[in-house]
Amino acid sequence: MKKKKQKRRTLPVAQEPAPRLADLLRSQGLEVPEPNTPAPEVPAPPEQVSLATIVARSPKLRLRVERKGRRGKTVTLIEGLQGTQDELGRVAQALRKALGCGAGQEESTLVLQGKQLERARAWLRKHGSAG
Repeated sequence: MKKKKQKRRTLPVAQEPAPRLADLLRSQGLEVPEPNTPAPEVPAPPEQVSLATIVARSPKLRLRVERKGRRGKTVTLIEGLQGTQDELGRVAQALRKALGCGAGQEESTLVLQGKQLERARAWLRKHGSAG
């Protein structure tokens, strides 16, 4: 025996406008700017020093290859770079990208993974190093 389909009844719904998110936030005590209010101005980031300037202002750079204390892994160290931690981080990032190897910084020393001595020396000369 087939069951009869029951007709769905629709109940009338009151057509109240949905509350706006801004109104809900204001009711919780938060400040919400009006939609036409311009956003507050964000201060411009400080000017960044170029990589060539960072490399050029370092009078004596020392490059060496090391394995001690690295679990037998060879690394190339660049010592003598002068700059803030952020600037040295930018140089490490640029070296990482240019040489295709891992690079990081330990205090004021840049550490490149692998034996990258000649490639690092060429990159540093290209970017303003005297030595």
